Amino acid sequence: MVVTAYPKPIGENCYEGALFNMGVGLGAKRGKIQLYSTSGPQVNVEKCYLCKKCIYICPVGAIHKGDRHVVIDHDRCINCGKCVDLTRFGGISYHWDSTREEFTERLIRIAKGAHKVLSGKLVYVNILMAGPHESPCQEQRKDPNLAILVSRDPVALDQATLELFRSRGLVPEVSAEEDRFLGLAEELELGTRAHRLITVAY
Repeated sequence: MVVTAYPKPIGENCYEGALFNMGVGLGAKRGKIQLYSTSGPQVNVEKCYLCKKCIYICPVGAIHKGDRHVVIDHDRCINCGKCVDLTRFGGISYHWDSTREEFTERLIRIAKGAHKVLSGKLVYVNILMAGPHESPCQEQRKDPNLAILVSRDPVALDQATLELFRSRGLVPEVSAEEDRFLGLAEELELGTRAHRLITVAY
């Protein structure tokens, strides 16, 4: 599998490269939900009409009938999202309340799981643009490629990406958030930040 990313040199989000694509792109639905929501599904009491469909669809019996609306037992809830998908009028929804730190940690852990399952079958490609862009598919994008980096190590690849951006003045010096992101990935043995750039074409 080839994991292709177009890292964006925009502020502290400059590491939206190989690791970001792994965590978001290869995560299961439940994992993606947990990236953005820490509190699980919530009942909107004004929109719940006690149709009880969510009670029957819940695979772990975490939803039961209350006096005027359903109630979710969050100790039993596995955050599968089936109840949210079922409710047509917003009776149950998510609060997207994940903090940046929580998002970062979960993203790396999902990437770790995907990397482990596909171990030895992954190649990572970061296509670096010389400036901000809306989409790599836009025909009128004028920013030339700064470089195309390829590696089997996503941590080394993202570290090299940041260093190239920084050497061109496209991103600020290393931030605490960036250091924490790549440090956690290295700690979980997703790869190493140590790397060597080998130029194979001009």
